[in-house]
Amino acid sequence: MNNNLVPEQRLDKNGRLNTKHVRATKSQTMSTNVPAPALPVQKKKLTAAQTRQRTRVVAYSAPGNYELSQQLCTDYHNDDIKVTASDEEFYSVLSVTSRADAFTLLQAGYRTADEASNYLMDNGFEDLLQDNTALCEEALNRKIPPNKFIQAGVNLRGPESSDYYFDALEVYSSSIPAGTGEHSRLVIANKVYDGEISLHDLKEIGFKEIGAFFKDKAALFNALEQVNAGSTAYTTSDIKALMTKHPRVFRDALELTKRYGIELAVSIDSPNIDYADYLEEQGTNKDRIIKLLQYSDQVSNAEAENEIYRPHLPHKTLEKCFDAGLTPVQVAVDTYTDQQLDGLLAGATPGVSSGWL
Repeated sequence: MNNNLVPEQRLDKNGRLNTKHVRATKSQTMSTNVPAPALPVQKKKLTAAQTRQRTRVVAYSAPGNYELSQQLCTDYHNDDIKVTASDEEFYSVLSVTSRADAFTLLQAGYRTADEASNYLMDNGFEDLLQDNTALCEEALNRKIPPNKFIQAGVNLRGPESSDYYFDALEVYSSSIPAGTGEHSRLVIANKVYDGEISLHDLKEIGFKEIGAFFKDKAALFNALEQVNAGSTAYTTSDIKALMTKHPRVFRDALELTKRYGIELAVSIDSPNIDYADYLEEQGTNKDRIIKLLQYSDQVSNAEAENEIYRPHLPHKTLEKCFDAGLTPVQVAVDTYTDQQLDGLLAGATPGVSSGWL
């Protein structure tokens, strides 16, 4: 394509030297046989996956320039269009124009920044040129799929308003379920964008672990917000440990962690919030509450091991069993009345042959 464009080094607003293809002046045209001085170019090595051709469907509802689309005979509405290109090629075109117009050019078969910028300048679309080099390099570096990068132009606010834009973009590209509710991928991405949840914390938990099989997402994300705000004593690793130990009763385990520490929450199998509430209402001190909660859990485990199925013991009765020195197995397999327990607490001992004196 002979379009009289020549490469020219120009400084952008950040003081970075970039190569721009501009229309040649007469003097430039006459001197095109004189090579320009070479500048060192630092380029990060791409993975094999980023240079491999792939066919992807890009759902992008924001149309680009109508005249450009008409001239290139592409679908103006850009709805679920298949494009075959590598990540490198996607981002090369994205680096010189808007997401919508880059998608139009990609549909038309343009695969490099030079091809795209040359076409735009040669056909009167110079005003559509943009320098998105820094954004595209960072997106490539973070291995963000280009179709997600394009779609994010509709669903996420731009990088100019947040230091966490690319963190949010990673979440938007993650395996967190898309959904439509208050804990969908997009909602969490926007929380990261606003600095309410940390990408580092989400990665420590694991995107897959946050996925469809973990049910109490409201409690989880609220906990991560508190960790990020520095308003709680537990950590992200504590949250992950609770998710592993107590996936079905995560909220109760988290509440026990807030009150009594992570050591208790991960040491028991059945967080008994009702019992904890009862003990606190009685004015029981923290150390005794922890011991009684561990004792209650041991009794529950002993009942399960001995296949004993009965209603939970009254809180007061369980506390008397503990104070009487009964083992969890004794409490599980035997039945004690309050009168018997009061006798034990008063120093009485059970008879050998007849049970109780």
